Amino acid sequence: MGIRLAAIDVGSNAVRFELGELVDKKQIQVIHNYRVPIRLGDDSFSKGKIGDKTIKAVLKAFIEFQQLMIKYDVKYYKAVATSALRDAKNSEELVDLIFSTSHIQLDIIDGKEEARLVHLSVSHVENISKKNALLIDIGGGSVEFIISINGQLKKFYSLNMGTIRLLNRAKKAKAKDLKKYLEKEVRKHLEPILKHKKYFNCPYDKKIFIGTGGNVKSLGKLGEMFKGNSKNEISAFEIEILEKLISSYSVQERIQKLGLKPDRADVILPATIIIQEIMKAMDFKKIRAPNVGVKDGILIQLAKF
Repeated sequence: MGIRLAAIDVGSNAVRFELGELVDKKQIQVIHNYRVPIRLGDDSFSKGKIGDKTIKAVLKAFIEFQQLMIKYDVKYYKAVATSALRDAKNSEELVDLIFSTSHIQLDIIDGKEEARLVHLSVSHVENISKKNALLIDIGGGSVEFIISINGQLKKFYSLNMGTIRLLNRAKKAKAKDLKKYLEKEVRKHLEPILKHKKYFNCPYDKKIFIGTGGNVKSLGKLGEMFKGNSKNEISAFEIEILEKLISSYSVQERIQKLGLKPDRADVILPATIIIQEIMKAMDFKKIRAPNVGVKDGILIQLAKF
């Protein structure tokens, strides 16, 4: 039996747990992958703190994670929290409660560390060593933008334009046309990224656009409508069709007709618009969706590849 490793990612839309085994010096075999639909972003971005009900749900999840780590004899673990807890006034209180009930230490990481972990996970599964790569990790609270040149992280931005945050802003603004509101907000937030467009004014075979996070994965699954199987590459044309389809349905219809989970059905629209606007602005014809993210970066770091 190899060395067992565990990664916990406390995001704005869900809490994720991944258990892996280091079977040799170059490969991690994933044993379990859990996603607990706890939306910390709803509390953090609208109330400024995590509510009691959400805290109870988080503590329950961490106790279960602790039991799994004991059961599978996990040798090394790391737990991180991102945008929702970065913003919450009572984040330190929650960190203390988690440790006192589960003995799991949760670290609240900044956007730079989040970007580094995403870059680490992507570079482990995609060959970006000779490309100009734009990586985006679409979360509920923030979107991490990573510019990687020849495999080296050159620039990063953590922008507060995550899907839950955008929907909350639209609600506060009482936006009559949600799609137009989201497009305007996304374009406004993209301004810092556009000044780096020079890195992507190159032949298509020299540049690559890669997306991580649950929304990108869901869009890949929706790609089944085009080719009959889940896709790890989606064209700009397909994104455009998906955006029109998603925006034409209510949240309930997205659940019933597109098979989306309730906590994915609302945030999928802003995520799709974010991708679409980036593709237009930076002239990308497709987006890769390798289905990795922060938690995978943690496992790779723990394995010390």
